Amino acid sequence: MVTAIGHLNPPLTSCLPSPSRIAATIREQSFGNCGGHCMAHLEVNLEHVTILVADPHDGSRRIVGEMLHALGARNVIAVTTVEAAREVLGGECVDLMICDYRLSEGKGAAFISELRADRTNLARSIPVLITCSHTRLRDVQAARDCGANMVLVKPHSVTSLYDRLAWVAHRPRPFVSSSGYNGPSRRFRDDASENRPARRKDDDPIGDEAGDAAVEPARASVG
Repeated sequence: MVTAIGHLNPPLTSCLPSPSRIAATIREQSFGNCGGHCMAHLEVNLEHVTILVADPHDGSRRIVGEMLHALGARNVIAVTTVEAAREVLGGECVDLMICDYRLSEGKGAAFISELRADRTNLARSIPVLITCSHTRLRDVQAARDCGANMVLVKPHSVTSLYDRLAWVAHRPRPFVSSSGYNGPSRRFRDDASENRPARRKDDDPIGDEAGDAAVEPARASVG
């Protein structure tokens, strides 16, 4: 099932702060609580970005859609299954996907891996955020290793969603293709001057990514 979130009934816009209040909250939380590592102080223009939200849960799918609309997105498509997401990606020019880990009974990460490995798919290198309600290290690691640009743990705020979008828009990473991994490079530089998070040991690439990987230009379509 494919649903344009802009036509959901009843809308949840009345339950959310206005875009101006959201922007003010983002600025306040970015500088007040993020210790210099947040990207939310940077602008992201979503007006002409087509976003696919793939989430089996009605409540979170609606809320994410309304958050995106409040942040300026005008073209948001919502689906509830891997099959529907695959159909949209095959027929629409999608710029960004937000996919839940539990899509189609836990197949969200596998679907992202499939997309990243498909060299014939024009959407192969689009930015992907994966949402995950699990906090167990192995689940977060699996979400990260599937080829998503960022992991967003539920429940999340408007600020954290905007922060991930800003990372994608302002810190694009090269697309890496190897026998063990396909997706944006998982290397993070420890560069405080650019508000980057410190590089951690488990951020190093695995498999052949550090070796004979083919590096392709990143597709940064948000911003």
